[in-house]
Amino acid sequence: MPVDNDLVGDLLTYIEQVEKLKVKPAFTIPSEYFAAHQQDLKGLPEIRFNIQAEGEDVWLRIPRLKEIPAPAPDEKLSPWITVHKTPAKKPELKPSIEAPVGPETPQQQQARSEIRELFVWYVENQWSPWAQAELPRRQTIHRYNRFSPFSRRSPVMAPTHLSN
Repeated sequence: MPVDNDLVGDLLTYIEQVEKLKVKPAFTIPSEYFAAHQQDLKGLPEIRFNIQAEGEDVWLRIPRLKEIPAPAPDEKLSPWITVHKTPAKKPELKPSIEAPVGPETPQQQQARSEIRELFVWYVENQWSPWAQAELPRRQTIHRYNRFSPFSRRSPVMAPTHLSN
């Protein structure tokens, strides 16, 4: 009996491969769905080309990545800074925050210069390295979001699996 199950499994695999040969691949993808040249996608994180796995050829694999938020600023700096969600826009130092009304004391002036130093350190040592790594990652996420709806609708693009 196990030999018969193996033969049936092999026959189903053969039929699957023959059916794949009958399907004409979509050589022209309408640009309203997705259009990209390989040179545009090369260098983006996690995108892979021409993969052979389990006897199948995968010409493009775009993984679903998640955004990594910007590093949180120091507690002392936090009320003074506006950090945007996008790595394309630098954080901004607020000109002032609400404080007790009255003339500025020497301690407040010193604290203000310390805040500026903390801000510069945060941008140079925490935010900038994050932004450099996150910008290409966001481009991959953008490509995935553009490509994903098309791959779900197309029978050519959808992965097929047989289960026993």
